Amino acid sequence: MIMTYTKKLNSKTVIEICIFIGALIPIFSLFTVPLGPYYFTIIFVLIGFIKSGRVIGFDPYLLDITPEPKRTTYLGIRGTLNILTIVLPLIGGLFTELLGYTFTFYIVTIVMFLSLFLLRGKNVEKLNSDIK
Repeated sequence: MIMTYTKKLNSKTVIEICIFIGALIPIFSLFTVPLGPYYFTIIFVLIGFIKSGRVIGFDPYLLDITPEPKRTTYLGIRGTLNILTIVLPLIGGLFTELLGYTFTFYIVTIVMFLSLFLLRGKNVEKLNSDIK
C-alpha cells in the first residue's frame, strides 16, 4: 500500500509535505507543553519524517529544476550552503533569547507556510523550458 502512494509522489510533493509538517511542528510544540514530556514523542516522530523526506526530496528536486550542464555547480553550491545548519540554530537561539519561544515559533510557522506558498507557484517543466 505504501508503494502505491510513493509512486504517485514526485520530489516536489515530498518537499511540500515536509514543509507543511515542518510548519505545524512549532504550533504542535506549543500545544504539547501543558500535556507533559511524553507527548513530545509525536513531535520527534514528525521531525524524523521531515529529515527523511528532505533526503528523499530535495536533491532530486534540485536536479529537476536545474539546467543539465549546470547541475554539478548547483549541487556544489547546495553542499556549500550546508554551513547554514551550523549558523541557523545560533540565530534561532538568539531570536528565542530575545523574543521568547512563543513568538519565535509563530514566526517560524509563518515563514514555513510562506515558503510552501512560494513553492506551490513553481512549475518545474516551465522552469526548464525557460532556462533552455
